Amino acid sequence: MWMWDRFSGWLGRQQARLFKSKRKIDTIVVHHSASPKKKTTLEQIRRWHLERGWRDVGYHYFLEWNERNHRYTWRTGRPIDEAGAHCRGSNARSIGVCLAGNYMTENLDADQLRALSYMLALLCQGHGLDPDAAVKFHREMPRASTACPGKDVMDWWGEIIRVTNSFADHMRGEQP
Repeated sequence: MWMWDRFSGWLGRQQARLFKSKRKIDTIVVHHSASPKKKTTLEQIRRWHLERGWRDVGYHYFLEWNERNHRYTWRTGRPIDEAGAHCRGSNARSIGVCLAGNYMTENLDADQLRALSYMLALLCQGHGLDPDAAVKFHREMPRASTACPGKDVMDWWGEIIRVTNSFADHMRGEQP
């Protein structure tokens, strides 16, 4: 279980500053890689995007399985101060967050849920955004015709937002 204390709240506020973009951000878009959860790496995603003719990986943050230490690890993709290439028509004012996995066929696990919720809280806190309004599925975005981020992520959405709000409240110094 994830436990909060005064130090973790302070640390969250400090980390949120590190996740602040110089761009005007109003949306955080959640994606899945639509590939095997514990086998997909940021390097693979970068290669796939370069093969499409993009100049770099389209996502700003990517959660992948780290085989060496047997846990999920956030990796930085495209620099946060640069517009992504993850959601046609919405890249200029959004941040793209991607989970390794195909959540049409795989299940989101508790560690991924916590990691995603914490990252979303950091990004919302850093940009002064309300998670309920700012965090969107890729499939919810204008011009998107996709099932991304998959059924299982959508099934867990209420819990993801509840935990994200709890983390964000704690970073602001409020008790969850």
